[in-house]
Amino acid sequence: GKKRYSLAIMKLLTQSYPKALTKKNKVGSQIIRYLLEQNKDSARVPGSDGNYPLHHACVSARGKKRYSLAIIKLLAQSYPKALTKKNKDGKKPLDLAYGPDGKDDYLKEGKSDAAIEFLENTYEKIKRKH
Repeated sequence: GKKRYSLAIMKLLTQSYPKALTKKNKVGSQIIRYLLEQNKDSARVPGSDGNYPLHHACVSARGKKRYSLAIIKLLAQSYPKALTKKNKDGKKPLDLAYGPDGKDDYLKEGKSDAAIEFLENTYEKIKRKH
């Protein structure tokens, strides 16, 4: 069906041009935006590991930078509740964005990260609404 087709396209694109989703350009966000337009519910579907697309966007893989802020925003705006969802390891997207050492080490290091600030602010707004 449509989901498999979208997933196959996404895999092909990311395999042929992996930097498309991490570079500070509009290519990656255009790809994600297009896929969301084709299947609006795709941001609401977790994988077998409990990870939503937003979880994947927030985690660093094999030492590589996570997805761009634009992609994180697109996914969070498409399904804001994903920010509150825990995967099978009990991690929310924000937990993954902090990195393997967690929030405390992130804060200790005094880092500043626009994606984390966006996720924190959006998460707080969602919590206040519920």
